[in-house]
Parts: sequence; structure tokens; C-alpha cells
Amino acid sequence: TANLFHLVAFDDVVSFETKTICLVGRYPYWTEFRRFLAHLQLLSQNSSDIPLERHISHLLFSVPIPKPGGQAILVPLSTMNDPMALVMPPLKDLPLVDLSFNRLFAALDVPTVVTIVLGFLALEKKVILMSRRQSLVLDCCELLKSLLFPFDLCAPYVPHLTQAFMSCLDFPGAIFVGIYDDEQENGLARIVRANIPEDSIIVELDSGEIHCDGNRYETLKAAYQIIPTEPRSSLIKEVEALCKDAGIIPGQEALDVG
Repeated sequence: TANLFHLVAFDDVVSFETKTICLVGRYPYWTEFRRFLAHLQLLSQNSSDIPLERHISHLLFSVPIPKPGGQAILVPLSTMNDPMALVMPPLKDLPLVDLSFNRLFAALDVPTVVTIVLGFLALEKKVILMSRRQSLVLDCCELLKSLLFPFDLCAPYVPHLTQAFMSCLDFPGAIFVGIYDDEQENGLARIVRANIPEDSIIVELDSGEIHCDGNRYETLKAAYQIIPTEPRSSLIKEVEALCKDAGIIPGQEALDVG
């Protein structure tokens, strides 16, 4: 005979549910936020008398926002060697970019980056970034946008576009979006590649190639020649020299899978 279990109360019942923690901030501390989330994940894998909620509440309510040009705010992370460092640049300095430019120049060579920033984004074109590495799409979108300084992007900006909102690609005017290529047959990346929106430029971060809906050669030629020859050559040489000093071979570095 089968043993019957009668549930008469929920007081002694322990249930396990999958939860997602999303860290939202007004300032783009991408790298430090990722480190903090990784810290929480490591803590969750070990027994501790301090609940995760206590660590989260400490960050939200006890850690102050750094002052522009002031000292860095250090938050110790017990699971990591280095603390979480929050820094705010001076008001008249370059904007806060808590990301490494290594990832951008590992994916794209210097002439391509110059063309995207000055020939496409500055001229308010439709630019679509794609990659099989989800975090690379976000990082490159943020880094390319920051290179417009002292100007700001005046177009709709969606660093992680999902299929539910793909209709925004048909909007007239400029737009800057990133698309994660999940390699699915009916995925958003394949749909957009098969039917490139009008006046759009697709930048493949995994291969460094650029595609467009019109004449590719004429589009790239017009974008590349938007800057006079001598200033363009000087800019490219200077950035390439900086990459060399940093030990980066633009467009030829190995990329992580994340």
C-alpha cells in the first residue's frame, strides 16, 4: 500500500526558488557591479551566518557615492583579493567609463573604430552591433558611445535589443543598438542579417566585418573620408601607438566567451 502524506500546514515547509539579482545604478560602474555580483555568487555557494541581503543592503545604504574628483570609495569583498573601487572623475574631465578599452580594440581595428565613431555615430546613422558574446555587445556599445565625447549620442540607444522590440529598427532616423547572436535559426540576429533595415550598418564584433543594406563600398568610403586625409591618418597612428604601448594588437586579440 502507498504511504499517504497529508499536508496540514506550511510552517515547517522549506521551498527553494530560483531568484535573479539585478543591480541597478545611476552611474555606469559596469566592471565593479559585475565584481560585486560575482562576489554574491561566491558567497551563495558557501555557508555563512550573514545572509546575502545584508551584503546588498550594506552596498545600497551604507556606501556613499564618490564625489567628482574625490577619493575612491573602497568596499571590501571577502571573496576577492581586491576591494570594489568606486571613483568619479572631475566634472571637467573625461566621463566615467568603468570598462577596459582592451575589449573594443581586441574586436575591431583602429580604422574601423574611427569609421564607426566619426563616420556613423557622429553623423547619426543607424548602427547595429552584433556578437555571440553577450557582454562584448554591451561593452563595445558603451565604449563606442563614450568616444563621442565631448558630444553625446542623440539617437535612441538600446545596448541589448530583444526580439520583442525589434520594430524600433524600422524607425526613421538614427539608432544605436546591440544584438546578442544566440545562433538560433529564428533568433533576432539571423532575422536582422537576412533583412537588413533600410540605411542600417551592421558591425560584426566577432569578425570585424561591416555590412549594410546598400552599396557597401560606397557607404564605407563616404564614412572613411568624412575626415580629411592628414588628420585621419594622424588620429589612426596615434591610437595605434597607444594600443602598441598597451600590448594590444587591434582586431586580432583573443576574446573571452562571456
